[in-house]
Amino acid sequence: MWIQKLRDVSTATYDWLIQRHPREWSQSHFSVRSKSDIVLNNGCEVFNKTLLEDREKLILNMFTSVYMTFMTRIQKTRDKMVGCHGRLCPKIQKKLDKTSDMSRECILHFSRGPKWQVKCSYGTFVVDLEERTCACRKWDITGIPYMHAVAVIRDCRSQPEDFIDNCYSIETYMGCYNNIVNPINGKLLWPEVDAPTIPPPPQVDHALQGKKQKKRRKQAEEMVVRMKGKAYVKKKGAVTMACSQCGLKGHNKQYHSSANVPIDDWVEVEIQPVENNCNVLVNEQGKLVATRGKGTLSQGRREENQMQFMPTPTVARESPSRILEYGPAATFGR
Repeated sequence: MWIQKLRDVSTATYDWLIQRHPREWSQSHFSVRSKSDIVLNNGCEVFNKTLLEDREKLILNMFTSVYMTFMTRIQKTRDKMVGCHGRLCPKIQKKLDKTSDMSRECILHFSRGPKWQVKCSYGTFVVDLEERTCACRKWDITGIPYMHAVAVIRDCRSQPEDFIDNCYSIETYMGCYNNIVNPINGKLLWPEVDAPTIPPPPQVDHALQGKKQKKRRKQAEEMVVRMKGKAYVKKKGAVTMACSQCGLKGHNKQYHSSANVPIDDWVEVEIQPVENNCNVLVNEQGKLVATRGKGTLSQGRREENQMQFMPTPTVARESPSRILEYGPAATFGR
């Protein structure tokens, strides 16, 4: 049902998704083993950002820097969690408190068994406390009871913290960072080994100039960026520049009075103005523009403009060049 509605909204999105297995993008097919509802692989992104500077070094310096990075990272992570109190991690506890507030709108129906029928503002779902499942699948996928399950748990006079998966406890978190990376001495105190010396790599002269590319090249569909909790759409390559003076595309008001201003859709016509006869440029919408600039042009500027051709906005697009004849400013009545 939902995929058909998506097809009515955007056929291109439907074709892109239908080529991939639903377990890669739909929570209805996510595995309940991982206890995560994240679609993107954020763990690898964080790991790559940590090693961004280290992987540009030589092999020995890279290993030493990576070792130092993880030795300090593990200890800093453990120090943050030592000061936390309670059973759950702080972010999970905050999410559970928010879910508990949302559970107030739920209406419960009990039928003398482990299953409950819970009704909320957007549907009715069955909650099974013994299997720890809910028809909305949010409890199954994340391991954190959603508002339907929290409403049933509180009605049974139990604590929602007792029904959260053990992977979110502080004890499990500290166990993951229980191992430490032992410190090592500097190069002067390293023991000598009976092994051949590894020669440095051959010097290769690169003809490329400029700064080396380090950031990941984004795909064409990645047009949305997030800054400070808000989503923004990139305008580069998606929005055409338009002038606020004449309403034409291809330039802005800063270059409105320039002789070599790039214009996207100029059309030259002959009309009879109110004051004097002159050539007038109009756009595709029929908006009349007498002259660009404020007032009349000087004699030297006019001769200079008559000797220059208007360039095309792009190289690929072929459009005939035209010589503009500038006359005195004209006024038009409606």
